[in-house]
Amino acid sequence: MAIFPDKPIRRSQLISPFGVGAMIDFPRDTAVMIAGLDSWPDAKAGKSENIIYEERLQARLRVNHFRLPAEYEEKKRKKIPTVRFPRWHYCPSCKAMEKVNIFKSDKILICRHCENNKRKKIRLIPVRFVTVCPKGHIDDFPFDEWAHARHGKDPNISHTLMYTAGNSSTLAGVKITCTCGAWETMQMAFTKGIFERMGLQCKGHRPWFGQADTDYGCGEEIQTAQRGASNIYFPAVYSSIYLPLWGEKTERRIVDILEDPQIWSRLTCSLEDGNIPKYVCEVIADVKKVEAEKLYRAAVKKHQGNDGAEDIDEESFRHAEYDAFLNERGDINTDLFVTRYPVQDYDDWMADFFSSIVLVKKLRETRVLAGFTRLIPSGDMDDIGQQDRLQPIKLSPEIRWLPAVIVRGEGLFIEFSQNAIENWLSRTGATARIANLMKRFNIGRIEKGIPSAERDAKYFLLHTFAHALIRQLCFECGYGSAALRERIYCDQSYADNKMQGVLIYTAAGDSEGTMGGLVRQGEPGRIEKAIMKALQDSLWCAADPVCIESPGQGTGTSNLAACHNCCLLPETSCEQGNRFLDRALLIGNLSDRESGFFSMLFSEKK
Repeated sequence: MAIFPDKPIRRSQLISPFGVGAMIDFPRDTAVMIAGLDSWPDAKAGKSENIIYEERLQARLRVNHFRLPAEYEEKKRKKIPTVRFPRWHYCPSCKAMEKVNIFKSDKILICRHCENNKRKKIRLIPVRFVTVCPKGHIDDFPFDEWAHARHGKDPNISHTLMYTAGNSSTLAGVKITCTCGAWETMQMAFTKGIFERMGLQCKGHRPWFGQADTDYGCGEEIQTAQRGASNIYFPAVYSSIYLPLWGEKTERRIVDILEDPQIWSRLTCSLEDGNIPKYVCEVIADVKKVEAEKLYRAAVKKHQGNDGAEDIDEESFRHAEYDAFLNERGDINTDLFVTRYPVQDYDDWMADFFSSIVLVKKLRETRVLAGFTRLIPSGDMDDIGQQDRLQPIKLSPEIRWLPAVIVRGEGLFIEFSQNAIENWLSRTGATARIANLMKRFNIGRIEKGIPSAERDAKYFLLHTFAHALIRQLCFECGYGSAALRERIYCDQSYADNKMQGVLIYTAAGDSEGTMGGLVRQGEPGRIEKAIMKALQDSLWCAADPVCIESPGQGTGTSNLAACHNCCLLPETSCEQGNRFLDRALLIGNLSDRESGFFSMLFSEKK
């Protein structure tokens, strides 16, 4: 619990989906927005009991450390701060509207009109309309200007607005009336360009920083949105699989000492010419009763092993993880422990499609909130270099940290055969099929000012396979579908560093736990059956033939043969928001069953 006792939120939810800048609805008609990091507990303090270190990701995001969101403490008055947004509220009894103070997020709002008339105290309800702009700013809906626009009256005159909902369930049934006689329904509120015709533009308001009154001069076109709409907030979450390669063949006690955030902070704050000071290690070793020389060597190795993570893109960042899985890096004493099985240990048919299966018996994932977008999904800003498109979650340069959570789990890493993929691409029309889809998909992106996405048939194949296998593993292991996640390893920009693998892991960190059930499914004699059953289920969808013959469906028409009946997963499980999927690449389509990557499995049986 991280906010108040009567407003419970798990700490992990403050990373996604309810991070800084997100609106949250609580019971008793309370709607608040999570405030920026500048007002979080101990935001500018150099020390915190909730520090998290993940050096690779720190270097990439250019911060000193990460912090777990503070847990609510009444005695220490620690809580995650919020602001009241939207500010416009209305009374369900007398229908009067009132624009409340943005900083009254802790107070119960009572209708003053009903209270003055000695009626029963009526709690105010937040309106469901706000305005947003493509740059991520958000503001209250301009009800004053809206109600007076058609009547040509001055909206600045001090009158009372009334919010009434008629018998109609449409927007035409919602009517804004002023006591001066002006009125308007919400029927045209979502019409494109309506505010431009009224002479209204975005003022650059950022309520999560307390900026909700002054005109900051954004000038972008605004549009209406409902506060609970799915496009109102897209958190930009960056994640990393921890690679404690320095801890290989190192004593467990030394690993535990160097993984302690307070000890590691003491070491890195005492650097001499950029190096770990040996005398500090000797002091720590004396206190912890370990050998000083071993502690020093491990500390130096850890410090040096995380250089070079700056200024790299997502593909290069993941390649380090890809290599670690295939080379069985890590150790039983660290937070990464993997065992690789050659594909020859499995059924004969597996060698036609895969190179190896890796059992990830231990892993640690760090998830970090770095910003957010509105209207445009943050997943479209894949590269760190495009962070100028994200709305920040802090203002002060003194804050050199970002909120994060650590989750530990297990997983399966499946490496595809590079030769098998290249042969499949050369003999089928998969490349042209996906190229046509991406061309149509990117037309919509360019119109919105978003850079074109680069996804080829190989990526679609790996991604769709991961979805099909996750759906099957939920039955095999008993995990809920939201408890399993994917991580795709596919080269798109660097042909010299080939990657063709998928990681399916249980980084859920909840009551379902990780007790080895997923890893066991990767053993010889088990994973073959799960993969075969997943592919068999992909042969037919309840929505076929509509689904398999679809020319484009899903968000932004980013999918082909993929729908809720056959491929889609909970949003928390898919790193691409259920985009870039095509079941036909696995098993072919109705006109050409031989075009799928795994088609030969079923043609041979026939």
